[in-house]
Amino acid sequence: FWIVPDKVNSNFKEKLRACSEVFHCLGDILSVNDLDTDVGNEGGYSPDFEKTENAWDFIQEAIKKAGYENKFYLGLDAGSTTFFNNNSGK
Repeated sequence: FWIVPDKVNSNFKEKLRACSEVFHCLGDILSVNDLDTDVGNEGGYSPDFEKTENAWDFIQEAIKKAGYENKFYLGLDAGSTTFFNNNSGK
């Protein structure tokens, strides 16, 4: 899951700061909800959710808590190995 600071101040320093603030707010929110806050090998949290929608909800809550509501796009890094079929090549 990605956060993309689209409407945050246009300079890189401010966008990076905003992402960091959202990341730390997300950690606080996960912790309060007794969810795992260990950081995975690519630097993101990896709590267990029953549904993908749960992750989006927590991320949007963190964006709002950090004071950046409606200033981020949400993205997804969909690794093709998870849906590529070796037999059909599709």
